[in-house]
Amino acid sequence: MKKIAVLLVIMAVLFSAVGAYAAPAAAVKSDHTFTATASTNNLPYQCIAGTPCKLAMEFKNESNKTVSLVNWTVAADIAAKLQIDAKLEPGAPTQVEAGKTAIAVMMVIFPDAAGGKTVPLQCKVQYGTIITQTKLDVSVTPRFEAMMLPTRLILGPDSEPKTLGMSVINHMDKPYEGKIKFKVTNGLVVNPAEIEGKIDALGLEAYMVKVEHKENAAPGHYTIWVAADDMYLEWAMVDVPAKAKKSDLKNIVNSGAQKVAIANAAGKSIGAAMFAFDSSNLYVLISTTAEPENIQIGIDPLIDGAKTYQGGLKADDLMLKIGKARSLECSKKNAKVGLAGFGSGFDRNSGNYIVSVPWKALAPFKLAKNKMIAASILINKQGSKYEFGGGIAGKVDPRLFVPVVLSD
Repeated sequence: MKKIAVLLVIMAVLFSAVGAYAAPAAAVKSDHTFTATASTNNLPYQCIAGTPCKLAMEFKNESNKTVSLVNWTVAADIAAKLQIDAKLEPGAPTQVEAGKTAIAVMMVIFPDAAGGKTVPLQCKVQYGTIITQTKLDVSVTPRFEAMMLPTRLILGPDSEPKTLGMSVINHMDKPYEGKIKFKVTNGLVVNPAEIEGKIDALGLEAYMVKVEHKENAAPGHYTIWVAADDMYLEWAMVDVPAKAKKSDLKNIVNSGAQKVAIANAAGKSIGAAMFAFDSSNLYVLISTTAEPENIQIGIDPLIDGAKTYQGGLKADDLMLKIGKARSLECSKKNAKVGLAGFGSGFDRNSGNYIVSVPWKALAPFKLAKNKMIAASILINKQGSKYEFGGGIAGKVDPRLFVPVVLSD
C-alpha cells in the first residue's frame, strides 16, 4: 500500500464575542506516514463556557488517496477531567481528496466547569489503523463572573444587618435574564435570597443584599455563595464575633462573657473559652476536658490581614503557647504576658487556664467601647487538633482568626 501523508494546520481557534488566548500547540508525529502541526499564531480569540465556538482546521492531503474526516475528533485531555461537546459544523467537508486542501469547522462547547481554566485539547484524525493528532491549549472564559465586596464581612455582636455588595459580568454576546441566588451556611440570613437578574450582553450589573446572623448563631466563620443559572460564581466569608466583657480579674468567669467551643473538624469539643478585658489587659480563659500537649493562642489586634498573601504574622500580631508544665511562650519577647489556673465556676472538672495580655503588647491598638480584635485558639492533643477559629494549625494566617467585640 502506498504511503499517505496528511498535514493538519489549525488556522483559527474559537471565534466568539470576546477576546481570548490560545497557546500554540507543538507538533506531534505518531507515524512516519502522517504528520500533524498546530499553530494559532496567538490569535486573540477565546471560548465562552456553555457557548458554541468554532475550531477551524486546514487539512492538506499530500497522498494519492482520499482521506475521510469522519473520524476527526476533538476532546479535552484526560488530565483535565472535562467532557466537551464537539461536532462537525453542518456542511463541513467530510473528506479531503488526494492532493487537495480542505477546511473543516468543529463546533466546540466547553462545560461551565471549564470556565476560568486553560483546557488542553487533543485533535485526532484516524485513517485505517494510523492516527495523526495535534494538541492545543485553549483559555475558557466563564459565562458569568462575580465579585463580592467586602470579601470578608464582619457582623456586629447584635443581629443588625450589614450590606454586601456584588457585581456580575455577563461574558455572553446575548442579554441574560434569570435568577441570581444566594446560599449561606446555617446561622446566617441573606435578604433577598434571590434577585431577578437582568444583564446586557457583555454587560455588568451591581447588586446589594443585607446579611445578618440568627440570634443563636455561634461565633465563628460562615460562608455566603452566589450563583446564576445554578452555576456557582463567587463566595465571601462572613464572621460572627464572640462577645468579650469588661471585668476585673476576680469576676471574669461570671462577667457574662460569651462561652465559645473549642472543637475538631467533626464538631467534637475538647473545651471552651471566654474573652474578657479591663483597662490594662486582655484575658483569655480556657477550660479543657483533658490535659493537652499544648495550647496556642493567636491575636490580631487590628484585624488587618496577614503579613503576605500566603499568610504570616505582622508586627502587631501576637502568638502565645502554653506547654504541658504550664510554661508560657510569647512571640513578643518583651511582652509581660501572664498565666494562671483558676477555680470552679467556669468548668470544675477540667484543666483551667487564664492568660493575660497587656494592651501595650498589642500596640498600636487603642482600647475603645465595642472595638474589635481577632483571636484564634488551637489545642493539640495526641495528634488531634481542636480549634476556635482557624489560622494556627499549619501556616499561621491571622485572616482566619475570629473577631472578638469588646463590649462593656
